[in-house]
Amino acid sequence: MWFLALRLLSGALSFLLFALVARKFEAGQTKSLYYFLFLAGFFTSALRALATIAAALQGSESRSHKLRRACMSFGQVVCVSAVMLPVAMWVFSGLGVPIWVYGGLLILLMSWGIDIDLLRAIIGRSSLVPLANVAGGLLALACLAVFRSFEGAFAAILLQWLPLCGLNAQLFYRLRFRILHGIRATLAQRGGTVWVPLGLALFDGLIINAPFFLGQQTPPEVGRSIGVVTRIFVGGLVLMPLVTFWSNSVALNQMARRLRMSAVTTFGVFAAGTGLAGGAAFALAFAWIAGSTPSAAELVAVALLLLGFSAFTSAARYRLGIAPHLLGVLAALAGVNALGVLLMLRLGVGALGVSAVQASTLLAATGLMALQRR
Repeated sequence: MWFLALRLLSGALSFLLFALVARKFEAGQTKSLYYFLFLAGFFTSALRALATIAAALQGSESRSHKLRRACMSFGQVVCVSAVMLPVAMWVFSGLGVPIWVYGGLLILLMSWGIDIDLLRAIIGRSSLVPLANVAGGLLALACLAVFRSFEGAFAAILLQWLPLCGLNAQLFYRLRFRILHGIRATLAQRGGTVWVPLGLALFDGLIINAPFFLGQQTPPEVGRSIGVVTRIFVGGLVLMPLVTFWSNSVALNQMARRLRMSAVTTFGVFAAGTGLAGGAAFALAFAWIAGSTPSAAELVAVALLLLGFSAFTSAARYRLGIAPHLLGVLAALAGVNALGVLLMLRLGVGALGVSAVQASTLLAATGLMALQRR
C-alpha cells in the first residue's frame, strides 16, 4: 500500500511541475521545456528498460542466477550509456538548452540504467524508487518556486531525478567488480549480446517521442497539445514500475497462475488497466492545476497511446519471438512512424492524428513479434 501511496504522490508532484510550467511560461518556452523533459525521459526510460529486458528475469530462476544476469545487464547498460551520451548531447543542442545543463545530463545518463529496484526485486526487498521520486519532486518544486526563470525550470526538471541517480550510483559502487566484468564481457563480444534488448528498449521511446525529435516542425500550440497528451500518457504509467517490479520477483507469476493466464498476458492486462485508470486521474489533475481542460481528441489520443504501449511492452519484457533480423523490421517501422508523424504535423491534424500513427506502429510491432514467435 505504501508503494501505491508514494507512487501517487510522486506522480502528483511530477505532474504539478509539468502543469506549473504550462501556467508560468509562454507557449514557445513551454514547448522547449516540455521537449527537454520528454527527450530526457526518453533516454532515461530506454536505459532503465534496457536493464530489465537484457536481464530477462523469470520467476522460476534461482536468486544467484538472477543476480549474475542482473550484473551482466548493468554492464551492458554502462556500455550503451557511454555511446548514447554524445547522441543525447547532439539532440539537446537544438532546443536552446543552457550550457550548464549538459553536466547534469552527463550524471543522469551515466547512472540511470543501474537500476537499484531490479536488484531489490531479486533479493526480495521493497522498492526504493517511489521514495526517491517523492524526494526529487519536492526538490524540483522548491527549485521552481525559488528560481522562477526559464533556466530555473531546466534545473527543476533535472533535480527531480537527482535522488534516484544517487541511489543508482551507490549500487554501482557496491557491485563495481561484477559490473566491470559485465562491461568486459559486452566489449569482448563487440556488443553482440546487447543489440536485441537495446532495440526493444529504444523502440517504444522512439515511437512515443517522434514529435519531439521533429520539434522544429511543430507549431507552438500543436507542440503544447502533443506535450499535454504525452504527459498525461506518462502520468498514466504511474504504477508501471510496480508491475515491472512484480515481474522481476515471483509476485507476477503467482498472480498469473491464480488468474489462469500467462505471465506476458497478465503483465499486459495490468499495464493497460492501471494505465487507463491513471491517465483518467491525471487528465482531471491537469485540468484543475493548469486551468486548461484536455479536449476529447486529446483524451482519445492518450487512450490510444496507453493501449499500444501496453501491448508492445508486455511482449518486449518477455522478449517474445525476437530474433536479431527482426530488429531491422523494427527500425523500418520506426522510420515509417517518423514519416507518418511528420505528415500529421504538416497536415495540421493535431495530437489525435499523431497518436493514431504512434499506436498503430506499436501494435504492428507487437503483431510482428507474435508472428515471429509462431
